[in-house]
Amino acid sequence: MAGRPIPREIGIDMAGTVAAAEQPVATVGRGGRMLRLTSSLIAIRLEPFHFRLMVRVVTNILTITGILAAVSACHRPQPQVSDQIMQRLRDAEPGMTDECAKTIRFGGLAASPNETDKCYRMMPTQHWRGLWRDALEDSQFCPAPALRCSHDSSGDSIWLTFGKGIHQDQDQLGFLYAIDFVGRRTLRRGHYGHFGMFDQEIIVDRLISIRLIDDHPHN
Repeated sequence: MAGRPIPREIGIDMAGTVAAAEQPVATVGRGGRMLRLTSSLIAIRLEPFHFRLMVRVVTNILTITGILAAVSACHRPQPQVSDQIMQRLRDAEPGMTDECAKTIRFGGLAASPNETDKCYRMMPTQHWRGLWRDALEDSQFCPAPALRCSHDSSGDSIWLTFGKGIHQDQDQLGFLYAIDFVGRRTLRRGHYGHFGMFDQEIIVDRLISIRLIDDHPHN
């Protein structure tokens, strides 16, 4: 047995580091091969050739893992909007969805969807009746039993939007209409419509009827 190389013990801990010791280890099983497992260390008895091969394999694995981690970090989206600005935006727009906030954070404010229901939580569909004032840069809705509809009307100011494919019969601006429709209102008060000047927004999903009741423009 004299002159025979002393087998090495190679240890691979959970952090991925490699350790070797020039000391004999207990022989378990046939051929002098030994496997010891603990919660934090895997130890394998190897002959010198196999020891060098194992070190090379482990080194290559760690190198490849490091490269993949670096590539992943390079391709990870970088925020375009700071945490401070996003917090202010969420405070000002409590009805905004998490998905929309994420889109804005990583795509910038210009990435915000144009459609209100793509960015804000909406109430279930319901039947609405009331007055609609259609004016230049103004689309105000006042729910029944309102008898007038203007910016000094009581209650929340509501911006009315017609969904895709919904056509109105009127072609004059500033007129007042009695309107009957099915639609969805925003869940939370916020800043909607032209320059964010309205408290709520309603999207018309199905128009039932619309009738002109005041043909004196109010711009």
